[in-house]
Amino acid sequence: MNKKVLRDLFLEKRLTLTRDEHQHRSELVCKRVLQFISESDFSSVHLFLPIEKFKEVNTWPIYKFLIDSSTTYPVTSICDFGTKSLTHFKCENSTQFKRNKYGIPEPQNGLATTAVNIDLILTPLISFDRAGNRIGYGGGFYDIFLNECSPRAKKVGLAITPPLDNIDYVEEHDHQLDFCLTHHGLYNFLN
Repeated sequence: MNKKVLRDLFLEKRLTLTRDEHQHRSELVCKRVLQFISESDFSSVHLFLPIEKFKEVNTWPIYKFLIDSSTTYPVTSICDFGTKSLTHFKCENSTQFKRNKYGIPEPQNGLATTAVNIDLILTPLISFDRAGNRIGYGGGFYDIFLNECSPRAKKVGLAITPPLDNIDYVEEHDHQLDFCLTHHGLYNFLN
């Protein structure tokens, strides 16, 4: 199976989760993310906000935690579908969001920042494997974004599905995750 087939298959499986099961798994992932953040010294965290129709991890509780934090601030992005690039904004209490045509909540205000200023990147994915390879949505946004980040920035996938044993279709431009947090626990790919 190629990446597109795997992407379609695992997205379809995720969409079969009941509302209660999705909520339960999202809550467990968020709890693990908050613990991960609190055990480290991150000053900025880039997070995706969920595309609800795809039943992504509901990251709004993480966003709220970061907004209320006195030491770590959240960064979210606006997608440019022409260039497949992300423009990043440091969010504050006053930041407002609007869903784009794909259902992605995007900041309407905030302080512009660059990828090199981000310490932790919480990465959306459809599936991942035991080596830290991820299958995203196929747009390449995060591959481009991760190229712009500091090599010291931690790349952490968030998943509500278990890992695959292996993704055979890894391409040269794909970035491996450092960690993945799921409802089952933490996967560390640095060891």
